[in-house]
Formats: sequence, structure tokens, C-alpha cells
Amino acid sequence: MDASGVVTTFDEGAEILFGYRGADVIGRTVAELIVPPELRAVHDRGLARVGAGGDSALAGSTVEVPALDAYGRRLLVELTIADAGEHEAPARFIGTISVVGAHSATDRPSPADS
Repeated sequence: MDASGVVTTFDEGAEILFGYRGADVIGRTVAELIVPPELRAVHDRGLARVGAGGDSALAGSTVEVPALDAYGRRLLVELTIADAGEHEAPARFIGTISVVGAHSATDRPSPADS
């Protein structure tokens, strides 16, 4: 993504994990695609801070964060972010994401399965 949170590349692994086709997400924001609604303001504030020349709270570290896939299922993912355009304009970030766990109402057995 770039410094404003717009997806600039989306590889096959991301397509499989999140259920979006890369061609459909390029140019859209990470927040609208995978950030849960209750965390979007925090995400946007962090991007604004980095865009204003501040440090990223997440760059260079690995954290577990909730995410959403294309079907609205919650995923717990491990996220590592690297600043790919360090001190260059426009700033770009590369994230490596792996699934820690997925949770969905559809994952629960129905009463008929009991």
C-alpha cells in the first residue's frame, strides 16, 4: 500500500487469504477491504501520522491483528510491515500477513449437526 493506505499490489497469496482478486482491489484502501470497522479510525490516524512524517507504530514489528476477508469473516492475522520507500516520496509499505485463526458464524456446527 502507499502512504494513504491505497493498495498498490496484491499477490496470489493475498487473493487466497482474503478472497479478493488482485485486479479488483488495486486502487482501493486497505481500510475498506480488510480492516474491521471498529479499527478503521485507529488505522487512519496511524497513516495520517506517518504521512505527516511521524514514525509508524507497526513498521518493523510483528503483531497479531484482526482482519476481514471478502466474505466478512473475521481472521486473526500476524502482520509484519516494512517501509518499502523509506524516506522517499511517495512512501510505500509492504505487509506480510499470515493467518493465526479464522472465526465465522458459518464455522459453527448447526443444531442439525449435533
